[in-house]
Amino acid sequence: MKLLTIVVAVKPLYFSPNASDDRSSLEPLDEGWTSTDNDPQFIFDVTDDLNQGWYQVSVSIEADKWVYPWIYFDLGKGFNELEATKLFHIHNGRFEGTVYLHSAPVRIRFDPTDERGDFKTSDVELKHISRFEFSVFAAMKAWRLFVQDPLGNWGRIKRSGLSLLKGQNFVSINPKTEPQGEKDRYAVWQDLFGFQSERDTPFLLERIDSLKTKPGFSVIMPVYNTESDLLDKAIKSVVEQVYPHWQLCIANDKSTAPHIQEQLDSWASRDSRIKVVHRLENGHISEASNSALDLATQSWVAMLDHDDRLSKDALAEMAFAINNHPNGEVFYSDEDKIDIAGNRYGPHFKPNFSPELFRSMNYLNHLTVHKIENVRAVKGWKSEFVGSQDYDLNLRIWDLVKDDAKIIHIPKVLYHWLAIEGSTALAAGEKDYTVDAGLRALQDHLKRRDMNATATTIEGLPYLRVIPHLPKKIPSISFIIPTKDRADLVKNCISSIYMQDNYPDFEIILVDNNSEDPESLKYFDMLNDCGIARVLRYPHAFNYSAINNWAVAQSHGDIVALVNNDIEATSYGWVTEMAAWAWQDRVGCVGARLYYPDDTIQHAGVILGIGGVAGHGHKHYRRDDYGYFSRPRVLHNVSAVTAACLFVRREIFDAVGGLDEVGLKVAFNDVDLCLKVREAGYLNLYTPFAELYHYESISRGEEDNPEKIARFNSEIDTMLRRWSSLLDKDPYYSPNLTLRHENFDIRILR
Repeated sequence: MKLLTIVVAVKPLYFSPNASDDRSSLEPLDEGWTSTDNDPQFIFDVTDDLNQGWYQVSVSIEADKWVYPWIYFDLGKGFNELEATKLFHIHNGRFEGTVYLHSAPVRIRFDPTDERGDFKTSDVELKHISRFEFSVFAAMKAWRLFVQDPLGNWGRIKRSGLSLLKGQNFVSINPKTEPQGEKDRYAVWQDLFGFQSERDTPFLLERIDSLKTKPGFSVIMPVYNTESDLLDKAIKSVVEQVYPHWQLCIANDKSTAPHIQEQLDSWASRDSRIKVVHRLENGHISEASNSALDLATQSWVAMLDHDDRLSKDALAEMAFAINNHPNGEVFYSDEDKIDIAGNRYGPHFKPNFSPELFRSMNYLNHLTVHKIENVRAVKGWKSEFVGSQDYDLNLRIWDLVKDDAKIIHIPKVLYHWLAIEGSTALAAGEKDYTVDAGLRALQDHLKRRDMNATATTIEGLPYLRVIPHLPKKIPSISFIIPTKDRADLVKNCISSIYMQDNYPDFEIILVDNNSEDPESLKYFDMLNDCGIARVLRYPHAFNYSAINNWAVAQSHGDIVALVNNDIEATSYGWVTEMAAWAWQDRVGCVGARLYYPDDTIQHAGVILGIGGVAGHGHKHYRRDDYGYFSRPRVLHNVSAVTAACLFVRREIFDAVGGLDEVGLKVAFNDVDLCLKVREAGYLNLYTPFAELYHYESISRGEEDNPEKIARFNSEIDTMLRRWSSLLDKDPYYSPNLTLRHENFDIRILR
């Protein structure tokens, strides 16, 4: 047996190569360790060669919270989830796992937990075992799978048998490239992070047993003429929940199919937790849901369509979340689609609650759980919103709850949405009446909130748009445009303000930073003399933050509009769109949809953590691409937007101290500004309905010399010191999506 020695405990994921130990995510205690974030890591040097073969990994962990330890192997290309395995609890805090190493690792990483807090752990033990010892292990696992569910687990049983014949483990550590394509990547994700019944049920049962509060759930299921097999699978998905404290409330909406009543009654006779009412008249889904609600006696309500399925851990994860967020009143999860053969695909990895995204679409959707008193307080589902009845219910409960912090996202796939011909899962556009019902529900919501805004549909999409109205006294705007020379760019930029909108009250401040081109200087003088723009001379070294702060201090507008000189509008009304949103009480910074000259996306909102600090989501997507669940084409909240075109109220800009002139002279000052605005309690916003071209730094060039590179690295360092606790936890981006690229790919490599 070889005991590996801990040599360093740092979190290398987002730090520059010269990161010092004071940024470690682990701090030693007198006895044990404390994790200062949710990703503590021990990195082990492997000083001896490890032969190819089977290894058993084991470690002991003591903690006051349930832990999910993982072991990673660096085979020379860094750590990733394809070369990692989860360790499973055996007894009394002892965790073990088994792997097959095809080649010797150069380093091993041990992640003891995924939460902050204190814990104790022993040295990780890596023990070489024989082929026979592993064969016994694999045979025992195959037998447990067979006893549990012979048919349902047949595929996994076959893999267990093949592992004996081919010398492959369930986790076979082998250098490989990332799988390509969503289906391949999602299959890997499911193996790594999705619920696996045989593997995960024991852990869930222990956690359930230790819960301080064990909430009860009433699952509401309206039924009408469902195919027998699909109905059985939907009901079975509730009956097989790991969490036992539930009741299934079924309303048969006077189905004409003869098998329905007998089938439902049969289920009810087998499990006392299943309650059935047979309606005497067909009332459609809203009335049937209300009839099912009348049967409910538990504290929480969940909705399940009659042909969809819950993941076996769905209610357990909801119970854990309710315990972790005792003030929460609405809980929702991620979801995927499932076809008639049971194949899962198309996962929707959702953000935390985004008010403007929710007003654009019912992305809460499945699985959503409400307090039963809230559902009853708003009188349940309304028949006039059939097709979008759940959206209407969610909006009315949101209006009742009011506090967005009480709407909690669980980033786990807990619901499988059946995709068959004619279903909204397969193609939302197949049911136009659902969009119309959703629009009416949103219009009612705006009235209840007394919002001075109009709701409309989006052409070519089954989603919605809110258009806020400006007050009678239009707020004034100060456009701040820094430039050095480049009269050609400035001309297009200023024309975009004057010619592409009818906004009545604005000023343009052109900040000349050491221009030398005679033609540009002549053009700038003309702008100033004719009153088209006020030209200010800034005769100092280029410092984007200082230039803008200095100009803002000399401006007069109610709204500050930071605009690059290489911006050119492509849509009429963009100024009004940006200003109207910036003037909303709850809104901080507002960003636009920007394109490269080749009509690909340059900016559709900033995502924290990409590339270590931040990146632009959907960068280089085609202009007509839908993107990830149509995100680039709908209005939604974001953590940050680019200052290439950014609107913010002057009072907010001043209150947070403007742009950082010292630590962020050129890069990331806009992200820093947005995070300060968010910290002050405002929501930042991206709107796709303000469209402009951005030729991106044409006048300043690239970071292509040692001085610029050193400055850029220093600015990265500033962002990491200041915002490291946020950079891997963007609330408007899923932890299940990649931080390596801007394409919303499934995250299987860290």
